[in-house]
Amino acid sequence: MTNAAPKAPAAAPKGNRAWKLSLISLSVVFVLAVGGTVFYGSVIQPAQNKAADLKACNLFTVGYAKARMGFVKEATNKQHTPSLATAIDAYLNPLALGVHKAYSVAVTDGDLSNALSDVAVARLSYESTKVANNPTFPNTVDQAAMIVEKLCTPIIGATKTATPTPAATK
Repeated sequence: MTNAAPKAPAAAPKGNRAWKLSLISLSVVFVLAVGGTVFYGSVIQPAQNKAADLKACNLFTVGYAKARMGFVKEATNKQHTPSLATAIDAYLNPLALGVHKAYSVAVTDGDLSNALSDVAVARLSYESTKVANNPTFPNTVDQAAMIVEKLCTPIIGATKTATPTPAATK
């Protein structure tokens, strides 16, 4: 028998250890990046979209209320003979302003922004076909606006805030 001293296990090369640490670090960074992306897409962005749609609905609702009030005010005016053409303008102008403001803050390519653009297209269609000496109420514009109002009702109702109404004007 030989009395040989037991050999100590060979130490792992330092390069191998550094390689393992770098792979672990990269894996952790990758997992955190994927987790952050999932969190952003499932929590943060929907909250931002909901806030944007709420703001857009509030802006549209104010414009739509002003449009209806403007039409009724002109149609029932006692100081002069009411004019249907003036009443239609009093309806279309505030509505277009409300639609424009709402569209600028609505979520791009969302249901609300598509419905708002339908209102704008309906108004352009109405403006291009109207006859100056024989005005008719823009039913297609009003129907498109009612669709937006229907889309906004649950959005505004879900926040439990009062629907904004414009201040009365003289």
